[in-house]
Amino acid sequence: MAKKSKIIPLVAAISLLGSSMVFADESFQPSSSTSQIQSTENISNTNKPYKVERAIINGNEIPVFYFNSKEGAESYKQELMNQVQQQALNSAPNSSEVVTPTYGTKSGYTYRGVDRYNYGHATTTVYNYSDKRVTLKKTVDRTFSTETFITLEAGFADYFKATTGVKLDKKVEYSHEFMIPDVPAKNKADIITWDIYNRFHFTEHNIFSPDRNFVVLSPTESVEGAIFVSPI
Repeated sequence: MAKKSKIIPLVAAISLLGSSMVFADESFQPSSSTSQIQSTENISNTNKPYKVERAIINGNEIPVFYFNSKEGAESYKQELMNQVQQQALNSAPNSSEVVTPTYGTKSGYTYRGVDRYNYGHATTTVYNYSDKRVTLKKTVDRTFSTETFITLEAGFADYFKATTGVKLDKKVEYSHEFMIPDVPAKNKADIITWDIYNRFHFTEHNIFSPDRNFVVLSPTESVEGAIFVSPI
């Protein structure tokens, strides 16, 4: 059964969120329960939304941005998503050497640590074609799977499980019903969702070729998102 998202109206939420509330000329300052969208203060003032509300997804607050133009919404969305991605790219793995087994042409692997990585961004759009303001509802179903990016020998799956405690073929099934209130006539809502993957770093030691570094992206139960409302 899909979970229902809860929208906190801007005025009603003031007593709950205090100074973290956002108006058209301010930046989004989330509470400690919001992990991925840290701030919008560096985004161009010309693209600011005219209001921002809050949705609750998996216990975290996510922003719902309302725009007067689709061009402004697209520009703001691009800047914000770049910011979210950069947060993950700035992360650095830990350093930890482990004993590595031998598999075929590989002399072994070294596990170098783990960080978090925003991955699997996808947009689901719902439309208000009517002539009045409405609350839009949309269920988003996602499947997040392990990504490796390189060809690995069969024995690596056992090594990965023993090293990280996670199965190499892990999948996360996600379903959530979003309710977006006060969507103006002839407007749409773009619901962007992504998973906060664990990014495991390894070095592959080869017998007949140079060593190479690679990562394994493993999904978690932490799904994040943002919603952008703008004219169709």
